[in-house]
Amino acid sequence: KQWYQRRVAITAGNGTTDVMVTALFIKEDTPLLDMAIDRFQSLVWLSKKRVIVIFNRLKHRDHVINEFVEGYKGKTRQMGFRVYNSSSPEVKSDRAMYDTVNKTCVEFNCTWIWHQDSNVLAVNNEGIRKLVLFNVSVIAPLVVNDLNDADPTVNFWGDTVANGFYKRSPDYKDLSQRQTSGLFVVPYASGAYLVKAEVMKDLTFFHSSYNDRNSDIVFCNSIRKSGHLYFFNSDSADFVFLNGRTDETVPYPLMEHFPDNKIAFYLSFYMKWDHHRQRDWDYTKATPVQNPCEDVYVLELFSEKFTQVMKEAASHSGKWASRSWTEGWNVLETLAFKDLGYEKGWEMFSTDYLPTITHRKFAGYESEGNPLQAFVMRMSNSSLATEALEGNGVYTVLISLAEGDGESNVYFNDHCKVSVKPGDFLIFPSRLTNRVRFVPPKSGEVMNIISFYK
Repeated sequence: KQWYQRRVAITAGNGTTDVMVTALFIKEDTPLLDMAIDRFQSLVWLSKKRVIVIFNRLKHRDHVINEFVEGYKGKTRQMGFRVYNSSSPEVKSDRAMYDTVNKTCVEFNCTWIWHQDSNVLAVNNEGIRKLVLFNVSVIAPLVVNDLNDADPTVNFWGDTVANGFYKRSPDYKDLSQRQTSGLFVVPYASGAYLVKAEVMKDLTFFHSSYNDRNSDIVFCNSIRKSGHLYFFNSDSADFVFLNGRTDETVPYPLMEHFPDNKIAFYLSFYMKWDHHRQRDWDYTKATPVQNPCEDVYVLELFSEKFTQVMKEAASHSGKWASRSWTEGWNVLETLAFKDLGYEKGWEMFSTDYLPTITHRKFAGYESEGNPLQAFVMRMSNSSLATEALEGNGVYTVLISLAEGDGESNVYFNDHCKVSVKPGDFLIFPSRLTNRVRFVPPKSGEVMNIISFYK
């Protein structure tokens, strides 16, 4: 069969969800697991018609699951909530996990079953809703690792050999890069499936000729014997991969994950939803940028999670110094990004984000986003006010992490006051037009990221 002759006309169903069992499978180590689980349970549109089931096979990740369960107690609005940790017999094999999901579906008389591996992140609440609207027996979404990648890692095959393993297809690149989008029939997909409960009796994840790790191939083979595996490559990034392995020695993982998880960083974890659009792909819908002083731009860019993790990482570091790179900063405590282990990730974020912002706001003076220096600064009510300082570079970026108790104020050229709050992103020309002065808080502690760019 020529799989490339596969496009299907889209006819939406009635959109009913009835009861859905949503199962998350943690089989291999996944970076940013705590936030992935939080995102998984927060598909709020399913509301009281949803049963959450989480399987964790990794003993060293039990503490993440336990912390999630403890924090989730009393907050659930779901019909059911089941967690199986590494010591549970239900996680010993793929077969045991999938059998448990099917039994749970029968128990709650479910209509739909959603399977999701832990390295797949649902970026928003719309992804599963779109799949439900197609109202087909089995459907998988496109999962990508980067919106703009020329050869993205994806979760489907365009063709297979007789036993269900990979074979190249003529239209694979068109579908994976979304040059052609829509609803298609494919022979194989992995990572995430939406299945009607009524067809599960005809499907299986197990076959004596395949080992446990190839259960996805067995499942797709059984789908093809009884019908079609539908595949939807949406024109938006509804599902992305979480890449890389978690380093358990890093107590506050953050920027080191950016190179491998750029889209998850932008769309989900660390940036506020409206402001990721400032970067490029949906700029016209972005929340307006504030311009409180001449050539000073403020974006409410970073999320509470970003400021919390950065603040904790910096506070627990023992490498703070009372002097730093430029004259005048000696009244502050500073901590270099290289001492946090975030230097590489910050450089990649900067080169990805800064050129677009500077091009739009400082036409003719674009920055390539290469940071000259990046550090965290802090000051308390016992600190002295800084002298007027000139940044070491063409542009300075300031990101507020903590504002103390009361206002946190930054003065530009001694006459323009900007009150910043955690998550605010300020960018301004350093030596060209602006000299900056920081005033200590009345109480508490002010903490900011400072980065200079050429």
